[in-house]
Amino acid sequence: MRALCFVVLLFVSSVALAAEGTTVTVRCRESCSVLLEGKSGRRVSDSQWEFKEVPAGRRRIEIKGALGLPKVSSYVDIPEAPEATVYMDSRLRLGVSPGPSSSTPPEGGTTKPAAPPERKKDDTSRLHLRCHKPCTVTMDYARRVSGTSSALTLHEVTPGRHRLDVSFGLGNKDQHGFIDVPAASEVFVQVSDAGLQVSNTKPLGR
Repeated sequence: MRALCFVVLLFVSSVALAAEGTTVTVRCRESCSVLLEGKSGRRVSDSQWEFKEVPAGRRRIEIKGALGLPKVSSYVDIPEAPEATVYMDSRLRLGVSPGPSSSTPPEGGTTKPAAPPERKKDDTSRLHLRCHKPCTVTMDYARRVSGTSSALTLHEVTPGRHRLDVSFGLGNKDQHGFIDVPAASEVFVQVSDAGLQVSNTKPLGR
């Protein structure tokens, strides 16, 4: 009987947690504004935002800098936990850790959030882009590659969904889109006036 009551209690607790959702704290490295699934949260400080009752799962986070310029647009996996903290590292990548933020700004200054654990290099992927003319490619509003060639390569791309912005220069239509990158893979993307299209994906090194 006691065992049955314990199982029922666990079930009720998990249902309650799912209904309430997760309190998500987003910590930037500097003053920022944050949207989660297109909605604004509560501003805790210049570099910290809080979102209540966020359902667990893959959620989109957009971060803009002090001047309103886009910095990061990425998806993160929110855990089934009462609280979770989203950090931005020095390479403008987002990481998630269960539990509340443990960093407290000291008097008279601020502290940088602890960076999430670095992914193993073996997990990163390579992204090959072929444009129909010389182009400049920006990934997640941060990494940029360009050249006189129409073929460009981005190395050590973390798995997940990434935004690509492709510019062909003045007088030409730019292209934008999202690409899902598997771990330890080579992804080939064709860029044309019609948009971005993945033409092939294969394991890295094969």
